[in-house]
Amino acid sequence: MKHSFDPIVDATSKVLILGTAPGEASLKAGQYYAHPRNRFWDIIYSVFGQSKETDYHDRVRFLVNNKLALWDVCAVFDRSGSLDSKITNEYPNDIEKLLQDFPGIELILLTSVKAEQLYLKHFRHLNIRRIRVPSPSPTPSRNAMTFHQKAQIWKEALTR
Repeated sequence: MKHSFDPIVDATSKVLILGTAPGEASLKAGQYYAHPRNRFWDIIYSVFGQSKETDYHDRVRFLVNNKLALWDVCAVFDRSGSLDSKITNEYPNDIEKLLQDFPGIELILLTSVKAEQLYLKHFRHLNIRRIRVPSPSPTPSRNAMTFHQKAQIWKEALTR
């Protein structure tokens, strides 16, 4: 069994960004979105018109300073590799309690189709606005979006 990380959140958080579960590079590094090809941090900094910090602690501070919280739907899960489609035996994080503890959160951004599916499986009953945004992971397909297309959708979601 693999375990997700603690949430990045504070009393000023307005938006909760929910991924599915940390990938292998993230688990190894002990950091959210650690794989060099994952564009999460590039997208977040782009949304705010800033240059990306290289230090992870500075990135975390950037999220908090911009009223963003970060967590994953899965608390515990089985998966070989990093593909969301390989997740089995998931047990969710206590998102309901997080929202009770941080009542300023008014929007959830779900970072993939799988994150949305798992969120709805476990938390459909929660009455909070949610938007699914394109995955920041590289997705090789003929329908793949460019970085700029993804960043624009994230920006629209975060500024509504």
